[in-house]
Amino acid sequence: MSLASCLGDGGVLIGKEDWGTLKASVFGSPAPLRAGPADISLLLQADGKPALTANVSFRWTSLSEGKEWLPPCCSMTSDQEVLPAVLGHSGNRLLYSAMLPIKSSGDGRLDIQVEYDGQTHHASFELSAAPPPAPTTRYWPWLAMTPLAILGFVIHQKISRRT
Repeated sequence: MSLASCLGDGGVLIGKEDWGTLKASVFGSPAPLRAGPADISLLLQADGKPALTANVSFRWTSLSEGKEWLPPCCSMTSDQEVLPAVLGHSGNRLLYSAMLPIKSSGDGRLDIQVEYDGQTHHASFELSAAPPPAPTTRYWPWLAMTPLAILGFVIHQKISRRT
């Protein structure tokens, strides 16, 4: 079974890291990762129990020249290169998470820093970000609502006139 086929509460399993008694599992969503906002989550366990007192941060570094992601109306820009991850950002309260902007498609590296119990741990994962989805494929449910509303109104008028 490959890591890409395992799903968790925070998305697809990107990788695992083992620092003795401290173990980390990293998840990402969307699957596969795409240029644009990515929800990166980390499950941290100390001696098999959730470690909820750590300081966790994420950093994405592009390694190739990919197509720059240009957001539609609301831009997700961050002047910070390193984003702190917080507990409670995702639905699972045991995950440290952050919305990480992946600004271009292509190869990249996800760097994670964990400060726990007076020690600092680092992990890096080489990943590839797919191009961003086309705006029409991303927003088709919103675009389809207008014709459906018109169709519903027409059907309602035809039924109302019969009675």
